[in-house]
Formats: sequence, C-alpha cells, structure tokens
Amino acid sequence: MGIATAPEIIAARKTAAEAGYNLFKAVHLASAVRGALGLGVDAGAKPLFDAMHQADPTLDLEPSDLEAVALLAAVLSAEMKERSRLGGLTALALVTAAFGAVRQSPTHPQLIREAEETLANMQISVASRPTDSAAPEMPSDVTGSLDEVTIQNTPYGQIVAPAPTKAAIRKVADYALAVQAAAIASVNNANAYTRRLEEELRTYWWVVGGWSDELNKPFRLMKQSEAAILAGYELAAKTTLPLGLFAALALLDRVIREDRKGRPQKLALSDSIAEAPAVLQTRFQAATALNGDLLPVSLALQLSGEVGEDEDWRPRFKRITRISADSKMGPHDLALQLYREVVIARVLPRAK
Repeated sequence: MGIATAPEIIAARKTAAEAGYNLFKAVHLASAVRGALGLGVDAGAKPLFDAMHQADPTLDLEPSDLEAVALLAAVLSAEMKERSRLGGLTALALVTAAFGAVRQSPTHPQLIREAEETLANMQISVASRPTDSAAPEMPSDVTGSLDEVTIQNTPYGQIVAPAPTKAAIRKVADYALAVQAAAIASVNNANAYTRRLEEELRTYWWVVGGWSDELNKPFRLMKQSEAAILAGYELAAKTTLPLGLFAALALLDRVIREDRKGRPQKLALSDSIAEAPAVLQTRFQAATALNGDLLPVSLALQLSGEVGEDEDWRPRFKRITRISADSKMGPHDLALQLYREVVIARVLPRAK
C-alpha cells in the first residue's frame, strides 16, 4: 500500500490483520515468522490469509507480495503486545530467526527490536515465587441449603425431607471439589517452582564446574568455537523454560571464557562449524528438515555433517538461509544463537 492509499482500504487491511491475529496459533508460528522476515510465504500461512480474505474480500494476495509480508508482521507484532505464552514464543522465534539482527522484516523495521524487548521482559517475569494460598470460603448458599433441610414427623418416625437434602449435599460436594482443586493447584505451583530451582541448581554446578557433558572434559581445554557451540547446546538441554533463561548470555560467557586470556575473536561461521564436535552434527536433522532456514547454526551443523570432507556445504546453506557462511560471529553470539535455536525448536514442527 502506498502513501496515497484510500483510508477505507487501510481500514479494511486493519480488519484483515485482526482476523489473522484472532486465528493465529502456535502451528502457524514458523510460517508467519518466515513470511514476516521476507524468507518466503509458504502453505502454512494459508489459513491466516484465508481468514484475512474472509474479513476483507478485496484482499487478493500473492506469496511474493510485500503486503502479505506486512500483514504477517502485523499479526506477530500484535501477538507480542499481548505478552501471552504464544507472544513470548513469537518473540523468541523472531529473535532466533533474525540471526543476531542480520535478517530484518522488509516491511516492519522495528519488528526484531520489539521481539528482543518482549523476550527480555517475559523471561524476567516468567518465574515467580509461589504465594501463600487459602482455602476458598464456603459460599453463603451452602449454609442456606443446609438450613433448609427439614425433619418431618410421620407415623413411622422422623424422616429428612429428600429434596432440600439433595440440594444441600450437591452444594457441599461442589464446595469440596472447589477446595480440592485449589489445593491441587497450590501443590502443582509449588512442585513447578521446586523443579525450576532444581534446574537452576544443576545449571549452577554445570557453570561452576566448567565440564562438558557431551565430551566429558573441561570447556577450557577446547578451542573457543568448539566450547561455544557445545556450551549453547548443553545449556539449552538443562532448562525446560519455554522462553529460555534471561541470564543465558552471562552463563555462557562464564563457561566459554574460563581460563582464557585476551579478547574473544570473531570467526567466520564456517570456521566455527569446522571446529564443532562431530557428536553434534547428527542432532539437528528432525528440527532442520522443515525449519532449517529459521535455525541457521543448527542447519550449518547438520549440513556439515552430511557432506564429505571434499564437499562444500556453504552454497547450500546460503541458498536456504540467505546468510553467508562467511558471516563473522563472536563465541558468545554463536553460543547464544544455538542455545535459542535448541529452545525454540521444541515448539516448531519437526520431521517424523
């Protein structure tokens, strides 16, 4: 849409974007991120465009249209503003696919910045300490129902009037179920918090120990790129938080820089991948088969493991991701990138 677009058309496009937002679910995440970053609009975005077209019949999009890219970016931006679980995953997916902000939305220049801010804010607030709980108060109508239970005198003795008794029993049972549900929720919250503390403790000892689970040796004895790739992968395996850890970069920095002097050097991605341990080269096939373009480091590791020693994986990598394998990254950026890729890959569609 140009600057001279009629106001009624702009209003209709807003209605279309709202329809896409209302339909947007996790199953559409990969396709929407891919489209919003200008990496191509695939069939996974079709349900969103169908909903948009239904809301605005004048909308007739082709996958190559910048308007399609703009509408998908608008849907993702709106979802992040909600600060919902899906909004957090949207932010993580965008930040990860942006590859250190190398890739940006062609129609929404601030989209990645919005994603970075949303992700940081939601990571900080994701884990709150459980608060003291109290049992639900007994509703006044329960007491009233019990008061309505009457005893009738008959030639055969005293009997309890059936109808009021049944009503009272039902209300007492409902109250008991409400108390039970509140107790279960309280216990589940405490259990979730305990599991989080256990994860943090395990992560703490992993960082302090500086020992690789995969290679069974200290990170300080590895080449820096090898340590960075392993550290990113192993840290992701130690947390179940859907958005990852806010302090991930600081933790990775401590692991990578232990006993190393001098300023860390940036290396071409291809050189870093050449130093990666072979044990990781077969770990990403399921994740990259469908979404390799959104997971660049994972894809590079997978492709490097597929080709022979004399073959070059870099042209294929550039064709899929539109990123040069000669792009330079510092070890911390490399570790954080792979960490985020492993975390977000858990919710993206995987090859069976």
